[in-house]
Amino acid sequence: MLTISDRFSLLKMDWLTKAGQSLLPPGHWAGPSQSEVLVDGDNKTLYLTFDDGPFPETTETLLEILEREEVLATFFLIGEHVSRYPELAERVSRGGHAIGSHSNKHFLLPALSANALEKDLRSANAAIEDATGQTPKLFRPPYGIIDNRSAQCLKDLEMEIVYWGSVPEDWQAVGTNRVVERVSSSMQNGKLIVLHEGKHIAEQTILATQEIIARAKKRGFKFGIISPSASL
Repeated sequence: MLTISDRFSLLKMDWLTKAGQSLLPPGHWAGPSQSEVLVDGDNKTLYLTFDDGPFPETTETLLEILEREEVLATFFLIGEHVSRYPELAERVSRGGHAIGSHSNKHFLLPALSANALEKDLRSANAAIEDATGQTPKLFRPPYGIIDNRSAQCLKDLEMEIVYWGSVPEDWQAVGTNRVVERVSSSMQNGKLIVLHEGKHIAEQTILATQEIIARAKKRGFKFGIISPSASL
């Protein structure tokens, strides 16, 4: 059951999504209208994504859950974390999951100089490629904020921007039930579900992931991974 705080969170994210779609550079958003750029984008597909990893406290257990449930997800990894835990990034890749970049240091991109911006993006890509053998083609902006200069830099690197869909604000310790209820209330075709990894929210993320998958399957949804456009 949704609480008042849940309803406020959902209304806030709905407003931010509409504002973002109007103001931010072009990229992939949630919803059936974007299903043509998503793998297996039929009428009952969700896209489970994880930001901020890899972390020993979350990544390994998440991979075990996903393997057991036969679900593929998309992991947006932070370069510095990949450099610290390359074996976890390699395991994500080996599991068949899609991998994108979430920057190298999770800085607010518009605040960086042109040189610092390019260095951050290239450093993240290098760390991911060294660990997984994959050159990431997908990018989720830290804090969901990106400007035209940063978008052009990504285009030069042949990378595509992926925004958000269902965001339960789980980077805060709001509790497993709150995360699950917020995501469950907005399940629809093509929805990008954004969950976060981290030491301080490890149990919340792990338990919420299990319950979200269970509820989605009960409603007849399957899961797909995000894929770059065929033009790349």
